[in-house]
Amino acid sequence: MYRRVCIPKLGLRWASTGMRNIAAPSKRPLYDSRYVLPMVLLVLVGSIAANRMDTERRISDMQQPYYAKIRILELLLARARAGDTAFDMSSELEIVDRVLERHKERSGRSNKCARRAVDEKPVVQEEESLDVLLNSIMRDLDSPVADAPAASEPAAYDGTIVTDREVLAREALREKESADFRADSGPRVIVQTPGEYVAAAEDTDVPRFL
Repeated sequence: MYRRVCIPKLGLRWASTGMRNIAAPSKRPLYDSRYVLPMVLLVLVGSIAANRMDTERRISDMQQPYYAKIRILELLLARARAGDTAFDMSSELEIVDRVLERHKERSGRSNKCARRAVDEKPVVQEEESLDVLLNSIMRDLDSPVADAPAASEPAAYDGTIVTDREVLAREALREKESADFRADSGPRVIVQTPGEYVAAAEDTDVPRFL
């Protein structure tokens, strides 16, 4: 009788002791604090290096069009000294000026003091390399050349002023007639003799649908 009472008590005591050992695990930190400072330093150094590389790339991209403009001006100056003045400076510097304008638009986005005018074109958001800028500028220069023959069709002050005016007058009259033309959309009946609608109705055989 004594053994039957003590054995369950010992089992319950052992089970409660085991539950206390399981419910109280040792606390461990989620991360090691020794790696926090090196990670922060790595992020800072990486951001500084990336910013410096970006700045150097922008400076080099900005220097190339300026050097090209200086070379073009030197060539034009040499031609002028040699007596060759049959050139247009604005057309010679058109491509370089457009490249410089694009660079100014890109730099104006980061500089709050440099505000662009309201009527200017929107600044391109993506970063463009110098080759992409030159290709887009060449496409802009080629597009008006394709439309030039249509715009320069009438000759200007070359001795045929009266002929050109006559051609323009005929074209204006033709356009006015085509604009005023209205096609007759009424029903038409074909007969041998004009005006015989009654005879045409008698000879016409209308089939039955039902």
